[in-house]
Amino acid sequence: MKKAKKITLRQRMRARAEKQITDLENLVIVGVTRAAEEAGVELDPHDVMRLYGNPNIKYQREKAVIQLANQYEAELEALYNKQMDLLKDDSDGE
Repeated sequence: MKKAKKITLRQRMRARAEKQITDLENLVIVGVTRAAEEAGVELDPHDVMRLYGNPNIKYQREKAVIQLANQYEAELEALYNKQMDLLKDDSDGE
């Protein structure tokens, strides 16, 4: 029986970033749908977004996911470094 692999921290950060990008996409679709309805345009929201979006959507999505995951990693690293500094200060004071 194979042992299940542990999910790494980076994989969890990427999953969080993926969810945020998906949530953003859904909000954009709602916004585009409303705008199209108000303008009297009967087009699929995805088609409208393609008119104004980058032709290489998959690349742009992956780039956005990586950027968000990197931001989460930097925040976590800053928090870790701050905690280590506090622990060092505590041990120096003893």
